[in-house]
Amino acid sequence: MLCAIASTSPGAAMPATAGQFGEAILNKMFPLSDTSPRLKAWTKADIEKFCKENPQAGADLKKLRTGGVITGLGLVGGLGGGAAFWASRPGTLNGKLMSMLIGGLSCGVLGFLSSTSVASLSLGLYKIEGTKVNQQYLDWWAKNGGL
Repeated sequence: MLCAIASTSPGAAMPATAGQFGEAILNKMFPLSDTSPRLKAWTKADIEKFCKENPQAGADLKKLRTGGVITGLGLVGGLGGGAAFWASRPGTLNGKLMSMLIGGLSCGVLGFLSSTSVASLSLGLYKIEGTKVNQQYLDWWAKNGGL
């Protein structure tokens, strides 16, 4: 059974070392078949150019980026605020550190979720199909200098 998992083709020889065996299992479980060329990094000017050429998708892309910033700020604010609040509680140093960790993480999750809802409702992100807009931008970028 293990030989069948480790082999890359029928009749292939079994790997010689444990490292090769593990690598063969990982290659079988998680194949890296994506050989398409990677896109270059883009700038704000590239995004503005996309917005001029595709007005509707450009407006949606800007809203999605703004929503991402709002969500990130909510996460960071929740982490910091929760940690600061729980650090002010009485107790020993180890107790304060643990309460800062637990309070920061829980308030960070709460800040992330609440800011996601605020961004979605205030910017109308629930109306936008984000994956479609992202794919439109990536296709445009591949055609216009991204490769």
